Amino acid sequence: MSRSAILTAVLATAGCYSGATLDASVDGETSGGTDDAVSGSGTDDGGTDGSDDSGGESPTADPTELSRWRRLTASQYANSIEALLGTRPDTASFIADTAPGDSPFPANAGIAPQSVDIDIYWQSALALAQEVTADPSGLFDGCDPATDGEDTCVDGFIDSFGEQAFRRPLTDGQRSALRGLFDEGSEQSLERGLQMVIEAVLQSPNFLYIVEFGLGQEQEPGGIADLDGYELATRLAFFLTDTTPDRALLDDAESLDDPEVLLSHAERLMQSDAFLGALVEAHLHLTHISRIDNVSRAEAEFDDELRTSMKTEARAFLSEVLTDPGTVEGLFVTPLAFPDERLADDIYGFGGNGEGMLVDDGSRAGLLTLPAFLASSPPIESDFEPVYRGNAVRARLLCDTLPPPTVDTNFPDAGDLSPRERLRQHQEDPSCAGCHVLMDNIGFGLLNYDDLGRFSQADAFGPIDASGYVLSDGEVEFGDVQEMGAVLSTLPQVRDCMATQLFRLATAREPDEADAGSLAPVQEALSEGGGDIRKAITQLVLSDSFRTRRGD
Repeated sequence: MSRSAILTAVLATAGCYSGATLDASVDGETSGGTDDAVSGSGTDDGGTDGSDDSGGESPTADPTELSRWRRLTASQYANSIEALLGTRPDTASFIADTAPGDSPFPANAGIAPQSVDIDIYWQSALALAQEVTADPSGLFDGCDPATDGEDTCVDGFIDSFGEQAFRRPLTDGQRSALRGLFDEGSEQSLERGLQMVIEAVLQSPNFLYIVEFGLGQEQEPGGIADLDGYELATRLAFFLTDTTPDRALLDDAESLDDPEVLLSHAERLMQSDAFLGALVEAHLHLTHISRIDNVSRAEAEFDDELRTSMKTEARAFLSEVLTDPGTVEGLFVTPLAFPDERLADDIYGFGGNGEGMLVDDGSRAGLLTLPAFLASSPPIESDFEPVYRGNAVRARLLCDTLPPPTVDTNFPDAGDLSPRERLRQHQEDPSCAGCHVLMDNIGFGLLNYDDLGRFSQADAFGPIDASGYVLSDGEVEFGDVQEMGAVLSTLPQVRDCMATQLFRLATAREPDEADAGSLAPVQEALSEGGGDIRKAITQLVLSDSFRTRRGD
């Protein structure tokens, strides 16, 4: 069966994009920036913190406008396929995802596909369709073609699969196009007919893109409109579980304008394993740990196996401290380690079975002392680990994004200066001090750790001084890494930054003055006690900013 027949159906199923302008230069019946390109196949590719070569947001487009249409990330694509078809695709060939603005979270906002993306999605859809139709009975959800009739089973599959993949009920036109595609393929076999339906659906912009039009009523000049029920279900599902809405959420989509219904589904999803997994992965992006596979180090022991051990431990740590209730305080002060054999041999010097261990000697104190975090900053071989690590804390956990240096930051001769003394030169130079006073004094708190996260009390220059301060409404001093963790865990700027990061994760855009009322209860929830992350998420889900879209 020719590829052109599949692509014709892909275009036909894009009808729900009618009338939208999703790209600065393209209007059209098949969703603006996605229509022509997706007629060749799908789009996205994944990855973590790299740049995306796949193309095409408008250079003059408003980032808020771009957040209204965003391509599935690699993890969203894989999670959605697994929910739809029960198999997990290989996304290793996908091009790196992109994060908008200062957000650490991949969103692919406004990213239009190029030819390489189109081919990736075509090949993925083809392989998946062939795999899941090897035994087509598994697609029919209890319907038996022999007793219930083939037409009944096929129509039921098209409706159910199409609705879950497109995250809203099929239109008559979409249903007709997919049924016609099945009829054409079934002339060869039942399996081929089903394959053609699956291939078309998985390459449709309705699956590959999260698009938010709203209900059309502009409530304010800024272009604010309520999300419709299915858009809200989609936003909720991807925010909380990083995957497509489940059947229960879709069934209640048209009732999600009722805050009680919305809250009940949010609470239900937050009890799922998928929620904890999504929250853990979000924190890997937040802390740069997600990029560890691309980090280079001179040490021979820093191989793929050790990288995997570090990521596995980071996930185990985050899963433990983020389990209900999960607090900001717990992230920064919990002295847990999960050393497997490689980490025991090369990093910790104790453990070996991967089970959690309380470390009471002062060498481990929360997220910032995980080897995965320490090895991920800097991403390249460097003598300036404290600068990179301090900047990671400043940008990701305090939400202060600093500009790149405009002067030569190398020292002509370090001489016999210790790392701390050498970096002090940054703060004594007026052209450097403005930024380095914000970064280095945090990074000093991690001077006990080498570039792989091994801890030591002394170096070649003598006992290590890990004292410093966090500049945030004054200098908040600490004496060592444990005290630094305690400072960060209660610092109002950290709590407010967590609210901002949750907002970015949920909406794929930056908050602005119009969002102040929505952010206030999120910030308040995080300011209380240890900073209950689930309570903050609940407040965000119920906010006006979460339930509306922005952009004209």
